[in-house]
Amino acid sequence: MDSDLLISSRFIDAHPVDAARILERLPVEETAPFLQQVSLPLAASVIAPMTAMTSAGCLTAMDPAYAGSIVARLPLDIAALFVRRCAETTRESILAAMPSDAASPLRSLLDFPEGTSGSLMDPRVFTLFEDDLAREAVKQIRKRPEHLIYYVYVLNREQAFRGYTTLRELMLATPASSISYVMRTDMGHLSPRLQRIAILRHPDWQRFHALPVVSDKGLFLGALGYQTLRRLEHEEAQGRRTESAQEAGAALADLYRIGLAGLLRWVASAANAPSEERE
Repeated sequence: MDSDLLISSRFIDAHPVDAARILERLPVEETAPFLQQVSLPLAASVIAPMTAMTSAGCLTAMDPAYAGSIVARLPLDIAALFVRRCAETTRESILAAMPSDAASPLRSLLDFPEGTSGSLMDPRVFTLFEDDLAREAVKQIRKRPEHLIYYVYVLNREQAFRGYTTLRELMLATPASSISYVMRTDMGHLSPRLQRIAILRHPDWQRFHALPVVSDKGLFLGALGYQTLRRLEHEEAQGRRTESAQEAGAALADLYRIGLAGLLRWVASAANAPSEERE
């Protein structure tokens, strides 16, 4: 690795957001080749804070295999946001180059309209069946802890959402207890087609930091977590500020036009008045 690339890599590692801002100022034709020279973790860390259009442009300009490796390292909802911006042929090339365990959940998000809870959820969260035993459930969790969040969602054998439990409750349960005895059923759920405002206004966010996404037929599809909620709130607040600024600008423009029109009318009337009135 040459010295310039080494320095750049260290800067990205320490300041990924600042690095993203700098790279966004460059043409995609320069940014994409550069990202293919740094390590995959660094490329993913710096492409994630970029605008969706810039990220999509970079992914499009890259070799599909490398682009797929970067996308596989991104948070799932961010990955879906970027891949949606790519042309269909590019999107399919990227998905085809990804490992199936990363491409499959990403495809499920892309099936839902952008901005809905179905497009934002994580379909990989850990689930248990209500007739599982606590001791077996703990063994399963130890084998696959990577998608475990605070809640463990409980389903029946038809894949319908039944309730939830927590890792603490599982650890304290009698090993031979059925999950149905330790699960709770007081958690609401989100429809996969809920829009942003309805997601943010769901009352159960006051009690839970991740909510299940459930189909009209009651099937468990995934979960929408607290970090995604915070991002939606931030984007909504930014949108309101932009809208307020636009409204203020329009109001000032109207006032300017009204004032200018009044001034012109006064000048015209003064010019047309008889000379003795002006003396």
